[in-house]
Amino acid sequence: MAKSPRIIIDTNVFYSSIFYPRGNERKLFELADEGKLEIIIMDYVLDEIQEVLRRNQIDTGLVIDLLDTYQNIHFMELSEIDYRKYESEACENVRDIKDWPIYIFCLVHLTNDENTYLVSGDKDLQTDVVKKVLKNRVLRTKDVVKRFR
Repeated sequence: MAKSPRIIIDTNVFYSSIFYPRGNERKLFELADEGKLEIIIMDYVLDEIQEVLRRNQIDTGLVIDLLDTYQNIHFMELSEIDYRKYESEACENVRDIKDWPIYIFCLVHLTNDENTYLVSGDKDLQTDVVKKVLKNRVLRTKDVVKRFR
């Protein structure tokens, strides 16, 4: 049996999955629950979403509650990667420094696994340069839903 595709989601996709239950972002979690794909959430994204929730005075337990309702969600740590090794490349290819951790994480994981994709609507991660470096495996949420439904 073929291994399920793995998708790495960025903060905006994660945020939308929480606050727009009928949106495509939540459908990603439903696809994961059905076993059609796996979702990878890196610690940087989880920390960032919790900070956004705190700023908006929303209980961060909401995130944990949401995640506990779905299967096939995995957490991975950026600290497992030698971040400094890729920092200059991130600087050249991604304008927003806040997107560097996601880019570096994906650079390592997409290089090592043909069945892994980045799902992002972030314009800095959707550039032609980033798509080329990440082997054209940068997708928008709606494309993933269409492809794996």
